[in-house]
Amino acid sequence: MPDGTSEGYSSARFFKAGGEVTPALVDSDVDINALIQPAIREEFAKHGITVRETEGEPADLVIAYLLLSQSPSSTGAISTYFGYGRSSEITDKAHQMGVLDRDNLGLYRRGAIMIDLLDAKTNELVFRHIAVRDGARNISEEVRAENIRSAVREALAEFSVE
Repeated sequence: MPDGTSEGYSSARFFKAGGEVTPALVDSDVDINALIQPAIREEFAKHGITVRETEGEPADLVIAYLLLSQSPSSTGAISTYFGYGRSSEITDKAHQMGVLDRDNLGLYRRGAIMIDLLDAKTNELVFRHIAVRDGARNISEEVRAENIRSAVREALAEFSVE
């Protein structure tokens, strides 16, 4: 996976494929993107990178993220901000590693966010990292928001230049 850094970049924008698609068995009672995007903006702001508010504004980086939800029987993906064609191979690999190759299929739920950063001029993938968290149902909004902020911080930790 590419391990680029924030050096040389001063702005970013989110990639959006369009249309909200939620796979079966993924909890969809919360607008998860409304929690993720502010957390990403916060992390970028710490390093002097402005995330553009408007989709069409020019930016140095394009931010794409894939959300994965996994249980002992399935792996689902939300790829609205990642790109529909790009996620299938990743989802298949995650399902192989997290479901099919497990010795013990006891009850579990987990989620992951994979963040890709692409150079907007070259369309080259300059950074990709993932953060995985155990899942829980019926958690408070505060706990959910902190779990998301923590996962975003982890996924972007290697990108920052200090």
